[in-house]
Amino acid sequence: QFVEENYLGVSQDIKNQLLNLLNQAGYHEEMTIYEKVTLVKNLLASQCVYTLHPGSCPSDQDPVLYFLLENKKGYCMHFASSAALLLRTINIPARYTTGFVLDESTQAKAHAWVEVYVKGVGWVMIEATPGSGGSS
Repeated sequence: QFVEENYLGVSQDIKNQLLNLLNQAGYHEEMTIYEKVTLVKNLLASQCVYTLHPGSCPSDQDPVLYFLLENKKGYCMHFASSAALLLRTINIPARYTTGFVLDESTQAKAHAWVEVYVKGVGWVMIEATPGSGGSS
């Protein structure tokens, strides 16, 4: 109950716009949690481009909507926050998470990802940033 009360929140205006985007990508309520997560990851990978220089979001716009509907350019922070809200929109408890990952040279690099809550399992990491090499 705590998870559902705290990790499903999305404003109705944003939810309506995100649901429209998800429906265009093939979303339907009967999908399994795995299919829903895969749909969100594929939507982000096919419609958005990874870059460390995405430009600035106008101050009068929601950053997630600007990323998903207009700019479509960003880095891990943009992909993870967008994935969290997209997943919440389709009733999957999700949270934005940050930390460090090690690359092949054992250099720690800051990174952002999303975690989804699966009943009976707990929080599961989902790599929403295309080409990051992280686990899914």
